[in-house]
Amino acid sequence: MASLQAARENRVALGIGLYVSHVACEMAYSTAAFEVTYNGQSLYSKLATHRYPQQGEVAAALRDIKSREHADLDAPLEAS
Repeated sequence: MASLQAARENRVALGIGLYVSHVACEMAYSTAAFEVTYNGQSLYSKLATHRYPQQGEVAAALRDIKSREHADLDAPLEAS
């Protein structure tokens, strides 16, 4: 109830917040972005390729990254 009371008391701030949220959503929608990342690594970027991925393309990219991670874990440690 406190948030409802705060919204009633700050109608201008609420209106501005709703407007900014709406504009941000419209901007994201208008780019038709489709970005997929895993642990900070890009699996697929529609913005870079200008197309949606083919069936299995994102899954294949994830398998590649996971196999590299697994290979890194299995590699012997270098002595320092």
